Amino acid sequence: MRCGDAEKGDNVRIFILDDDPKRQQAFSDYYINRYPSCTLYQSYTADEAIDLLLTQEPFDVVQLDHDLGGKVFQPSGTGTGYEVANAFAEAWGAKKHGRVIVHSFNGHGALQMLSCFVAKGIPCEYRPFGVWDEGEK
Repeated sequence: MRCGDAEKGDNVRIFILDDDPKRQQAFSDYYINRYPSCTLYQSYTADEAIDLLLTQEPFDVVQLDHDLGGKVFQPSGTGTGYEVANAFAEAWGAKKHGRVIVHSFNGHGALQMLSCFVAKGIPCEYRPFGVWDEGEK
């Protein structure tokens, strides 16, 4: 079941995975300005993200980073957004979430994450941090 009307901003539930507090704040500000009554869930680690995504009610927006733990351009594996995307895509059938956005600058890692969703027929998009407002106004 979807939580509220995302077009109106009613009860919009948003999940953000990013290890950088400044990016977390930038994304939070973006969503709060767009959906003033939204509920934000933030995670900084893969384990925390998997736990929240698999145990909470469906989210209207799920936004994921690849490189975590202060590392950049790391290969996909344990402790990365790829691990989150893989676990999340495998469990997708149990809940119907809204929009999935991968925002990592690590293009290779982002494509691997997107492939987890595409393989399951889950709509997703790649929007690196910094190009966020394009097409959203």
